[in-house]
Amino acid sequence: MLDVSIVEALVVKPILAAGGATPTLTYTPDAAHAIATVRHGNATAAVLLNATRIEQVFAVADAGDVMPQKSTYFAPKVPSGLVLRPL
Repeated sequence: MLDVSIVEALVVKPILAAGGATPTLTYTPDAAHAIATVRHGNATAAVLLNATRIEQVFAVADAGDVMPQKSTYFAPKVPSGLVLRPL
């Protein structure tokens, strides 16, 4: 099972289902930024996950499953609006 799936099932969904004020969930690929955000009081908690391996992405796709949002981060990003034209 993917780390991100475990966190979604055991942390994110219960928080969102708890009712009351809607919590703000944010994402950053930078662990130092996440820790600093908590230390400065701008967040209550941070969850640091192992990177999803490409083999795991393929296994999920082969099984016809869908990964949770923000469960993959790839760099460099392909520029948006990139157009290829044969010469």
